[in-house]
Amino acid sequence: MHKVTEKAKRNGIIGDYWEREEDGCKMWGPWIICAGATDRYGEVLETSLGYGMILDTGKFADDDPEQIDIAVTWQKGKK
Repeated sequence: MHKVTEKAKRNGIIGDYWEREEDGCKMWGPWIICAGATDRYGEVLETSLGYGMILDTGKFADDDPEQIDIAVTWQKGKK
């Protein structure tokens, strides 16, 4: 996640990294960190878990540029 947050800072996107305790979402300020198509970088969008921001990319978006990946950290045994 370090590379993602450093890139956000370099691009002037204000926020701090933290993890939402209730569901493990990886956050940047008020937004859930999402991965998506490169040309959507910085876009804010509504997800099933709240508002997210595309701060990462992934090869999966080559096949479907509308697809996103929500960044979470799930801990074994935690619900």
